[in-house]
Amino acid sequence: LNLRKADPAFHVVEVDSLLYRSLRYRGLKKIREEANLEGGMYDLSLAEGFGPLDAEAENWRNLARIYVIGLGFWEVYPEQAVYYFGQVAAAAPGLRDGTGWSASGRYWASLVHYGDFLASRGDWCSAQEQYEAALSRSYDGAVQEKAEEAGIQCSPPTEIPKPTATSTQVIPT
Repeated sequence: LNLRKADPAFHVVEVDSLLYRSLRYRGLKKIREEANLEGGMYDLSLAEGFGPLDAEAENWRNLARIYVIGLGFWEVYPEQAVYYFGQVAAAAPGLRDGTGWSASGRYWASLVHYGDFLASRGDWCSAQEQYEAALSRSYDGAVQEKAEEAGIQCSPPTEIPKPTATSTQVIPT
């Protein structure tokens, strides 16, 4: 950047190429290693000013973007949080934000939260599905109990029919 400021016409193509690569690699490092999703997306946007992003950089920027969108729904609209974090967890389960939460962890917690929301509305069968999806990713005793309760509420046991007295009829032949 200092070279560009000192002489904007000095080896323009080479300097642009260096700036592109520096911003691209710094953006990817921020997203993948430093849990700085917004900073990484910003660097990749700056790199895009010097040339189109390659598929890898575009993919990581999109994953970071979807993660950040999911954060907007976190603990407010659990169905949407499940949707967005489910996408990121499938592609990059270890992707983290600045708080240390991973995409996989947020997806799991969103499944449980959505199950709780559905259970509070009496939609036991859907709640059971969410709890079981969470349990398929990671076991938790409290969630197991919730899943069992939702299963009972979804398909309650049926009453065992009691035998009734029947009269014996003689049928004439």
